[in-house]
Amino acid sequence: MSPWPIASLLPHAGDMILIDDVLAHDADGLTARAVVRPGPYSLPDGALPPWLDAVLRKAVHPNPARRYGELSEFLHDLRQPPPDLLQRARAPLLQRNPLRFWQTLAWVQMLMLLVLSLW
Repeated sequence: MSPWPIASLLPHAGDMILIDDVLAHDADGLTARAVVRPGPYSLPDGALPPWLDAVLRKAVHPNPARRYGELSEFLHDLRQPPPDLLQRARAPLLQRNPLRFWQTLAWVQMLMLLVLSLW
């Protein structure tokens, strides 16, 4: 337990307080402990869903014409991800089916060796 209430040390309140305990301090710095808690968008393992990355990429796209036209569109996609973003945000083959990935890689290598040996 901290010797001081965290709220008295930080200018934040409620969910904005990200530090759980002050472990040590001196004139030059402070050592603290923070526990990462799942948020509204996190998966059970603590990761963020792939569709969230797609929504954020669209929101900050370098081409303004490809960004959200209105803030309400962005907020709607955060609350209810559109099916097209869900389909594009599929996990890579290595994560979905590692065996298939390595089998495909082995076949590609074998074909490359065959071509090189005939050349």
